[in-house]
Amino acid sequence: MRLEVEQVTDETVTTTVTETPVKAAEPPLDTAIFANQFQPEIEVGSKKKPIWLWITVLLLIVGAGVTWFLVWKQSKPEPAKVPEVLTEASSTPLPSSTPEAKVDLSLYQIEIFNGSGISGEAGRVKSLLEDVGFTVKNTANADSYDFTATEITYSPDVSTAWLEKLKTELAKKYVLKEPVSGRVAGADVEIVVGSSKAE
Repeated sequence: MRLEVEQVTDETVTTTVTETPVKAAEPPLDTAIFANQFQPEIEVGSKKKPIWLWITVLLLIVGAGVTWFLVWKQSKPEPAKVPEVLTEASSTPLPSSTPEAKVDLSLYQIEIFNGSGISGEAGRVKSLLEDVGFTVKNTANADSYDFTATEITYSPDVSTAWLEKLKTELAKKYVLKEPVSGRVAGADVEIVVGSSKAE
């Protein structure tokens, strides 16, 4: 604001006041640029940390998702592709049963004991077995005659296929107990004939 004052005389005093707006002085342009260049920047650490923290968390989540997907895909079995095979009907007849492997029935020696109390029963079993190819070393009476089912005891080195053949032949005429592996003196297999016959 500007005031003008006039000199006062005795006679009349006249004062004139004029208001003129005053503009604030602007600094020259060079000063403003200079001030902005050297003004210190105040960094708030809490604003930058959350951004990096969120980016890190996001990358970890994406990495875990990709890893889970790859593991899941590898553990998921893919259906096997079976090639189509076209076959034509042939007139060759198929065998009705699989041929059995040949078993050497004379491979092991057998001792037969009569435990039935029926005279000559051990001899009948001997004939039955020798007719199909088994080797019978000798026959004798058992310590007692109270056996009802026929019992087979075999040494551990007797083959399963051979033992099955022996069971099959004996089961045609006699009731059998399940064969037992054990110590056999004087032969590979010991048979105690019982009194019960197969029907």
